[in-house]
Amino acid sequence: MTSSNDEESAQELHRGKKRRLQRACDGCRRRKIGCDGSQRSGEKCTPCIETNLDCTYVATSVKRPPPKGYLDLATRLETSEALVRQLRAQLAQAHLASSSSSSSNSNAPSPYASASHPEAHTTTDAPQLPDVPTAALCVMRATLQSLTAPPTSPHPDDLLDLEITKKFENLSVTEQKNSFFGKSSGGALVNAVLDLKPDGNSDPKASASGEDSRRRFAGTWTSRRLRYWTWKNRGESKRYQHSPTFPADDLMTDLIELYFTRENIYLPVLHRPTFERGVAERLHLIDTGFAGTLLLVCAIASRWSTDPRVADAGLECGWEWFDQAPNRLLSQSTLYDLQHYCLAAQFLKTASMPQTWWTLVGVGLRLAQDLGVHRSKARVEAPTVDRELHKRVFWVLVYLDRMASSVLGRTCSVRYFDYDIDLPLQVDDEYWDNHTHPFQQPAQTPSRIVFFNTLMRLSHILGFSLPLLYSLKKVRTTLSLDDAWEVQAIAELDSALNSWRDQIPDHLRWDPMREDPVFFNQSVMLHCAYYHLQIMIHRPFIPMLRHAPTALPSLTICTTAARACANVVDIQRRRQGDIARPLNVHVVFTAGVLLLLNILSGKRSGLLPDPTREMTHVHKCMESVRLCESRWQSAGVLWDILAELASVAQLPLP
Repeated sequence: MTSSNDEESAQELHRGKKRRLQRACDGCRRRKIGCDGSQRSGEKCTPCIETNLDCTYVATSVKRPPPKGYLDLATRLETSEALVRQLRAQLAQAHLASSSSSSSNSNAPSPYASASHPEAHTTTDAPQLPDVPTAALCVMRATLQSLTAPPTSPHPDDLLDLEITKKFENLSVTEQKNSFFGKSSGGALVNAVLDLKPDGNSDPKASASGEDSRRRFAGTWTSRRLRYWTWKNRGESKRYQHSPTFPADDLMTDLIELYFTRENIYLPVLHRPTFERGVAERLHLIDTGFAGTLLLVCAIASRWSTDPRVADAGLECGWEWFDQAPNRLLSQSTLYDLQHYCLAAQFLKTASMPQTWWTLVGVGLRLAQDLGVHRSKARVEAPTVDRELHKRVFWVLVYLDRMASSVLGRTCSVRYFDYDIDLPLQVDDEYWDNHTHPFQQPAQTPSRIVFFNTLMRLSHILGFSLPLLYSLKKVRTTLSLDDAWEVQAIAELDSALNSWRDQIPDHLRWDPMREDPVFFNQSVMLHCAYYHLQIMIHRPFIPMLRHAPTALPSLTICTTAARACANVVDIQRRRQGDIARPLNVHVVFTAGVLLLLNILSGKRSGLLPDPTREMTHVHKCMESVRLCESRWQSAGVLWDILAELASVAQLPLP
């Protein structure tokens, strides 16, 4: 019996040794190279012999834990869903409380007063508020009833943006007169400034109606530089030719360097080692998808180039390669197609047709949904280059979508509850292909991707705020929302904004003396975005931009944010010289118009002691915009608008 057991034990030991030798040794596994130890009958494998290392099989496989970002996303998603449920319940509660109060003709306090003053809960005749499911059903019921009810007269505030669109049509010097500018666009601010000019009409209802007003508006613009206001029809481009012409190799190398150091560090669409490997392998000569991506990279980067082969083109630089990028909308979607629409939108964002980037971003996001990029995987998987590139381009598209919607006053293509994909891994490009620790950022080295993820968390608040604050007023009418609800909503958004600011990583907090130029410039863009969102949240409640009065100090808040934005970009300009920063151009323009609005408002009321001193902040914004106008055409338009507004308001120009 003992002999039999010994034989079985020996056989088990033998089988165990064979299983062990069927895998690579510890040294070869660490170096990720081939191992022939299983064919050498217990001797050292060849790589270990050559490197004079011990050939062991004692290390065990360690399963990687789920990425931290995945766990963080799940937590944030649960928090967001809970917040949505809470807000919906509060909307329904307000509606029911208002209805109950009206039907019973009682003196019960509103739920807003109860929330603001706890002692109000001692009232015995206050209406009983429903639970969350009942409240959600009430919201649904009210919405469905409004869909089938006869149309009602539009709210006066909803007509202002339609009038703004008609006014701006008269400014075009070509036949392109159909672009819509909504409430959140800069057009609403420009219109408000013109209403306050010395010979203007201070009544928005009077100044925003009639053909006379539109002609007066168009006649105001006397000093436009037509080279910036002329939109070229590029319908006859070479976009569909089969053999594109690429830049010379030395120029291409310079343009790729410019793209990754001036653009990709902010909006990380591409992975540099993978992209440069494709260029080195001449992939663009055999793959039309990669060729399109390369051409768009060259188009974007050319606006930064000082090479005479590019610089002499002026405002036309980049179009030579943009026009050749193949458009494969009707073919099977691939990663290259997503990159195409994302990069094309980035190029057009500040070109002669700025409204087209909103359209292209929408197409890109729909292609992403066609590929299922917007959804997380059912199980946790190890990161791959392909998966991370899909995530990167999706999130940049989402960011551009929200920015385009806020700048043009239009709706976003996707909403926060349409996707559940996690944000990109916070790992710099050079650590993706690390042989020993792939996709692992060194612990003491902050990743440059942290900036983008922090920016996206701020963008989430923007995406939530736009439909809440800039949608048609019929939403408020449907749910019977009053001004007190607006005050509470703004308080919640301000709280979310403050919470985001408190969580900014240390290396991205504002420090005008920060030594690292990448982190300094990322910090500038991050804080400009923060001030811009603060302005977007409070803009609808500026007295000159609405019919109903409000007690919110929104003009003061917006002006303070605009000054801070002007100071940040001015410090950047004085520290780094005359380097254009086109990614901030629309944000800085908004800040400049807000400051002009505050100056004119103060002059009219007699409360502004020194308009000339206040204009120094406007000049800072104008200088920042001016740096971009030699290559980015829309910057010239924005500078002309700021200059014209200052001129008609009889304020000094820089």
